[in-house]
Amino acid sequence: MDYQAPDGSTAVASIDGPSGHFDQALDSGVAVFDGLDEGVYDIVVSVNTPTPPTDTTGATVGPSNASSRGRVEVHPGDHAVISCTGYADCSGLL
Repeated sequence: MDYQAPDGSTAVASIDGPSGHFDQALDSGVAVFDGLDEGVYDIVVSVNTPTPPTDTTGATVGPSNASSRGRVEVHPGDHAVISCTGYADCSGLL
């Protein structure tokens, strides 16, 4: 999974499916989930920003917490790259 959290924010990648539920911090911008059983996995990237983003007037322009979601079907031998934004869906290539 590939995601770069905004400066000052933290992000966690989560998958849930036939192999169970797994979480990994995205400190380096990448999380690798390997050895997964065949099946469909739900993907969530959760982003936490300590203070909500503001504009030049100080008005809040975005949430302090956001998540991106997606789903991927895994088959034996698959290698997938999943990219996520902090405010939209995840998408991937097998």
